[in-house]
Amino acid sequence: MRTSLRRDRKLTFLVICIGFLSLAGYSCQNSPPVNNTNANATAGVSPTASPQPVPPWPASFPQQMPTPVVSGNIPRQVFVPGNPATPQDARPFFDYFSWESFIAVNWPAASGSRGVPDQPLNPSVFFNAPNGTPVVWGTYKDSFDLFGQKDQRPSPWESANSPLSPCPGETSGQKTLIFTTKGDTPLMQTNQAFSFPLVDQQSNYVYFDIRYDEAEYNFIRGQDSDPSSWLYLLKNLAPKEKAQFGVQMPMTTTSALGSIMVKAAWRISTPKDDPKRFYAIKAQVYDSTKQTCAPATVLLVGLHIAHKVDPFTEWVWSTFEQVDNVPPDADASPKPSPHQTVIHSTTARTVRRPKVVTTISRRCRLRDRLRRSRCKSRA
Repeated sequence: MRTSLRRDRKLTFLVICIGFLSLAGYSCQNSPPVNNTNANATAGVSPTASPQPVPPWPASFPQQMPTPVVSGNIPRQVFVPGNPATPQDARPFFDYFSWESFIAVNWPAASGSRGVPDQPLNPSVFFNAPNGTPVVWGTYKDSFDLFGQKDQRPSPWESANSPLSPCPGETSGQKTLIFTTKGDTPLMQTNQAFSFPLVDQQSNYVYFDIRYDEAEYNFIRGQDSDPSSWLYLLKNLAPKEKAQFGVQMPMTTTSALGSIMVKAAWRISTPKDDPKRFYAIKAQVYDSTKQTCAPATVLLVGLHIAHKVDPFTEWVWSTFEQVDNVPPDADASPKPSPHQTVIHSTTARTVRRPKVVTTISRRCRLRDRLRRSRCKSRA
């Protein structure tokens, strides 16, 4: 199921005066045997209540909705009570999971560690963080760390640097943006048969950032003592996909986090932009024509969170879109603040909204997902 939700809430961190579109997708299938390799549970289980007041749910929401929390702990299950009669009845619970995930991955990161939130049970850390504060998902390993190392072994999870970098001399920990399509990987930078560049209203490319959490990164990187487990190499990945259940990434359970992949879309800031309406950071942007990097301020305009959480073997997907990307719908309530659109023109004759898909079945090989995000879907 995929649901659509737009909210216009004031968050003093990351999305100041920004509303996002939320989509969540799931597939109800029996789980094949899985092996969780992630033992990192430093964040703990989400609390049942927040230390500071949180607005109540709308009156139209189900009475069984969990208590809203503001926490840096990534949720580990989708709470759906009973047996919903329709997909629409289950929708609010997936919306809840998506928003809780969004807050958690965008929580300020603890310094000196990857994927660890700073004081996850203290909402003031989230609400009072300055724009540009490093966040949890931003500390995940980049796809270039896995697939762009040529004949070099990818660095361990906690390593600050990788053997190869597209921007030599970059500051340790600084974001580097090299992809201009969502389907790109370092293996297929020039292949755009299934994904084309996106150009914003200032005639600049939108850049994409793909990152993996500890469980997924370590699973793909494999064990140092077992070269056959190095799944970033096609020669190892292809035969394992022919197994009965294919390649099964670690799955999140109530006791441990499993695989999480984050895809982010960034615009290059211009004098016409108001950075206060975006999550804005400094980055090195790679120019493939000149094969050089240049510093730039970039603005977050979109975020995918893909989370393999029990029992949804085909992952739960959440997508968020910055409110200025497209003109608002005529019936949007409350109305967002008037502002110039940054991706699609306000003079466009039509603006397509993501349609609500009540059921969806995906068939996607791991190799395709990692290399091109090429999935065949059937709705």
